[in-house]
Amino acid sequence: RVQVGDALAGAVPNPNEKQPITDEFSLTVEQQVIGDLAVRVTGIYSKNLYTQRMQNNLRPYSVYDVPVTNPDPGPDGVRRTADDPGTFVTYYEYPAQYRGKAFQQPMLVDDPAANANYRSFEVAATKRLSNNWMMMTSYSATRIHEPIVQNTTGFGDFLGVGIAIAVPTVDPNAEINSANNTWEWQARATGAYIFPAGVQLSANFEHRSGTPYARTVSFSGGRTIPSLEVRVEPIGTRRTPAINLLHLRAEKSFSLTQAQKVSLRFNVYNALAATAAAMELG
Repeated sequence: RVQVGDALAGAVPNPNEKQPITDEFSLTVEQQVIGDLAVRVTGIYSKNLYTQRMQNNLRPYSVYDVPVTNPDPGPDGVRRTADDPGTFVTYYEYPAQYRGKAFQQPMLVDDPAANANYRSFEVAATKRLSNNWMMMTSYSATRIHEPIVQNTTGFGDFLGVGIAIAVPTVDPNAEINSANNTWEWQARATGAYIFPAGVQLSANFEHRSGTPYARTVSFSGGRTIPSLEVRVEPIGTRRTPAINLLHLRAEKSFSLTQAQKVSLRFNVYNALAATAAAMELG
């Protein structure tokens, strides 16, 4: 990735650039089913406008017309082994006359084709405390449509004073398997039961979908772009493992005075032993 100083050096302001914004619409319907049980359904639609990409004014999109084709080595990254899919991947470089820093003049531009949108829904139920027990549960899912996500390589992350933005560049290589059209989902359940003598047991369970991703390969063979990391399959072809988290608690309260009490609590966090690596990815 290009360093911050290199990425911003020579950058020119775009007088037609608009600040990215998000429009969001939501609708919620909640209904009491029986005396202590309520159900809620929510739908949300959001759309990003004036999505930005980083354009190189001195090396335009049209000059990326020199194809570089390589065989896909498969998941093991080694050619001519059993997992080779037998397919080829092509990226594009530019002619030698456009080589060098003299042909780098980055400028942020708004690209309507890169505008993303998200469609979400949630179904939730709440059982209020009665007969010594309560429960809350929900399931939500989001359909993601991101036409062009950040490059696998390129200008990378641009940092400013107190801000960080990640944008894809304007070139055909940034558009190779760049669309994210995947689902993410989450389910939650929380419940508690009060036993005789005021002993309360509660549990909190959460299920999260894994993170979608695509296999990438570092290809070589070009002259002006000697090597390039390229996605060789659509985003979402692979996912990290789903995350299941379970926390348990036992609690007993003792009254000291009419206005004071003390509680003893015993907590078990991550009872299903979800690994730290999986939790970070999720």
